[in-house]
Amino acid sequence: MSISIQLNLCHKQVLIVGGGNVALRKCQQYVNEGAQVTVVAKTLHKEFANKPIHIIQGEFETSYLQHKFLVYAATDDLVLNEYITKLCDQYGILCGSATRSKYRSFSSMQQYHNSYVHLALSTNEVAVKLSKKMVEKGMEHIMAVYGKKLALLQQIKNMIATQTYAQIRGIISLFTEDKLETLLQMLKKKRVYVLVYHGVADENITVHDTNRFIKQIEYEQSVCISCVASKNVSVYCKEYLPNVFLFDEVLKLASYCKDIAFYFDIVLIREGRYFHKLAKQCKSVGQLIPFWFQKEVKKEYIRKICTQNDDTCCIFVLHDFDEEFHIIAQQYQGLCMGLKDEIPEVTNKNIHLVPVFMSKGSHFIDDVLHKDIGIYARLANQNYHITTEKIPIMEQAWFIDLYKTRLHNI
Repeated sequence: MSISIQLNLCHKQVLIVGGGNVALRKCQQYVNEGAQVTVVAKTLHKEFANKPIHIIQGEFETSYLQHKFLVYAATDDLVLNEYITKLCDQYGILCGSATRSKYRSFSSMQQYHNSYVHLALSTNEVAVKLSKKMVEKGMEHIMAVYGKKLALLQQIKNMIATQTYAQIRGIISLFTEDKLETLLQMLKKKRVYVLVYHGVADENITVHDTNRFIKQIEYEQSVCISCVASKNVSVYCKEYLPNVFLFDEVLKLASYCKDIAFYFDIVLIREGRYFHKLAKQCKSVGQLIPFWFQKEVKKEYIRKICTQNDDTCCIFVLHDFDEEFHIIAQQYQGLCMGLKDEIPEVTNKNIHLVPVFMSKGSHFIDDVLHKDIGIYARLANQNYHITTEKIPIMEQAWFIDLYKTRLHNI
């Protein structure tokens, strides 16, 4: 058994025994890698005279092995090659051979490389001459599939410190091309505005709706991205929506890419325990923008909806009951309830049902507005006349305007 490794031969002492075509190819390869090459042979190919090497014209001697890091037996004499590899095995010197030897410590592989990839292949002596064609085809396929991605990674590597790239390489090497393009923009603009969502396992919401919202508020002086914070939704996105940034990914980028200013805006409805958990993580690597749904914003939101539906009782449905929200709603003859709460007593038979959620996820569609299983159905069973708020907060004009202002005021 064997393992494939890359050797750094720069400034290393290398000995090649032999002066023919095989020795010439090996000599050129090692010289290209910066090795200090010595060639010993009785007769040598004329091209050796043009190489920056040390030449010994004569028989091989054991003393030539002294201080050598690597030796290659490239003669056409099987016995001599065996002898050299056996000596190297005894002395602990890396040694290869142009012919079979049980003592050789490495065998050469067919290689092909460009600016991004160094590809080496062996057919284990089954089809040596075919290996060149195989490695060329393999490189063609790799570059067709990964060429653009490798080019983007190289650009990123060129823009940041070596240590920083080493720290984020494991994360970003698995990024899609779209995410790498975004990271490049972050590095160029040096500031990023991060919208942190809970997230839902729905492509229309997590990708299309969110991207549309970002395009409506984006500001040319700052890169604007969204990321998903929910662990369960992150698992889904990693499998099915790879272009979506995950909260953990953004935190790692922010912790290592110190040249980029990260501004975090947690887009939740309530400033509860989950908010504060996310906020603590955000503040450890960047700047946290104040919670968007402050009391005054909340009051204006409730006032506007209640005023537009002044002949009804507006019932605002949140994930969980919110005391402050409820008090404000009562000022406008409205009510607040959580998803699992009992239907509050309402004397007005005209109800305007308002799901207070960022997007049209399952809570909005199924738990609140569904006419068979949602809160809507529970109200209908009590003979209320119901109208509904059909647009989630993220799609409402006032919310888009609010976030344009927030982004521009950073």
